[in-house]
Amino acid sequence: MDVMMLNHEEKDVLQEMVNISFGSATAIIADMMNAFAKLAVPSVEIIDAKDIFDIILEKIDRTEKYFLVTQMYMGDFEGETVFLIDYDSAYNLASKFDSIVMDENVSDITLELTNILTSSFIRSFAELMGVKVRFSPPSIELISVDGILKQHDFSNNYSKVIVISTLLEFEKENIKGFLFILMKEDSFKLLKEKINSMLE
Repeated sequence: MDVMMLNHEEKDVLQEMVNISFGSATAIIADMMNAFAKLAVPSVEIIDAKDIFDIILEKIDRTEKYFLVTQMYMGDFEGETVFLIDYDSAYNLASKFDSIVMDENVSDITLELTNILTSSFIRSFAELMGVKVRFSPPSIELISVDGILKQHDFSNNYSKVIVISTLLEFEKENIKGFLFILMKEDSFKLLKEKINSMLE
């Protein structure tokens, strides 16, 4: 069997790992907002890194602008997180923290919250694998879908991507986001090994 593929049982374990890690990360944000967060069960896919742009075009509205937040994670398990959130969702999120919301506020608050969300997710995910990770500072940009396609090539350095799609609801405000966990080949092999050890 190709070591880079996951069978049905392995995918079930991965889904549960994502559910636990994303739920934990969402709870941290909800505590900061003093709000109850309703989390839709995340949709999880494994794709080749070369197919990431096809998935982006499939899942998001090409006419809207998005905040693109990226952050490297390093250690035995290493790669990069890419979080995409549309401007309206980011504005709704920012309005929970600041009564006066301007473009600069939206960017700053989005960077802070998505940094907490993605780093908490990766830290929890790594703990389930029994490994430790560290992080580089995150970066953010407001960008069109065409801008993402022209300016970013995530397939050069990575082999596989976990695509996580979910809808967060904070006090009836829907916040839609997409989290891409980009992994190098060795990291994906390690993930597969850890998943199989959980199945034993």
